[in-house]
Amino acid sequence: MYRAVIVVLCSLFLLQSCVQGMSLWGKRRCSCKGPGANSVDIKQIKTMKVFRPSSKCEKMEIAVTLKRGTRAICLNPDSRTGKRLLELAKKKSSGE
Repeated sequence: MYRAVIVVLCSLFLLQSCVQGMSLWGKRRCSCKGPGANSVDIKQIKTMKVFRPSSKCEKMEIAVTLKRGTRAICLNPDSRTGKRLLELAKKKSSGE
């Protein structure tokens, strides 16, 4: 009996390490709720983070922090401003 418990616990531990990062219940946890804002003043952006689709969230997300605020605002990546910011980030990362 004791040996069976040890085998089951070891199996569960190995299984957990194989599926690390995957949600147990199939729920995805995105940082942004809803579609996000369609526009922000680009000159007022202090920081920008782009989250690519992953096992935790299947959609691309853009989070910006404005100079006059401390909380992040989600920006719709399909909006005109979102596409422009993605284009600028791509240029900056490629060194243009």
